Amino acid sequence: AGAAAGVRRRRGAPATAADRLLAPEPDVPRMKLGDASIAAAFTARSASVGACVDIIGQGRCTLVTTLQMCKILALNCLVSAFSLSVLHLKGVRMGDTQATATALSTALFFLFLSSSRPLPRLSPRRPPSSVLSPYIFCSIIAQVSIHLWALMRATALGDEHGGADAVEPDGEFEPNIANSIVWLVSTGMLITTFVVNYKGRPYMEALSSNRGLAGALAIAALVILALTAGALPDLASYLELVPLEDAALRSELQFLLAGDFAACWLLERAISRVFRY
Repeated sequence: AGAAAGVRRRRGAPATAADRLLAPEPDVPRMKLGDASIAAAFTARSASVGACVDIIGQGRCTLVTTLQMCKILALNCLVSAFSLSVLHLKGVRMGDTQATATALSTALFFLFLSSSRPLPRLSPRRPPSSVLSPYIFCSIIAQVSIHLWALMRATALGDEHGGADAVEPDGEFEPNIANSIVWLVSTGMLITTFVVNYKGRPYMEALSSNRGLAGALAIAALVILALTAGALPDLASYLELVPLEDAALRSELQFLLAGDFAACWLLERAISRVFRY
């Protein structure tokens, strides 16, 4: 066949399809066995469609995880904007140790959140396809309203029990009751945000199955409750927190944390049911 093709080329006859296939193409790279391919992750040697189901499940899990991260980041940014603007003018701010502890906790929670795994069976319901979907927008507005109310209530508690000493907005950080209350409440809201906005079933494993995230959130919640009750004085001193000696203040602060969590959880479940997510 190769000799016949060479004869036809010498005689000037038009090349056939077989000639074009046999003709060498030096400019086209040739694949060899063992070469990497962009389609390698989507290649299956079995005749079953199970690989397609696995790819769809992994894709849904990734999509839901991305939506969760966007919601959590949006809530944290809105609450931080309120803290850095309105509360800062009142002299309420975080110390260096408090900011470091909050940042490290947030990074650890996100690390465990990204390790969620999909369920073995697909759900007939589809997750939202965009971050700008009505469900996510309504959920963020509802939760941030509760968080801002809790922060304003915490600031009012700090003003009631912190005395009448004026604090310079741009002065150096000095531990006081107002700063301690606002940091405890804001850290509690951070934990609430991760617990409430973790979707879990029917798109991915439940929060109880993600042992790393569930354990980290449980430990952080217990630490915040213990600091609120005054049970960890050494840790409170390291975090630049002022001891809350008033029992009524400690009780009201614990009820405020519980109310913030309960309100956000109920609103999120109601909005999820309305939008069938």
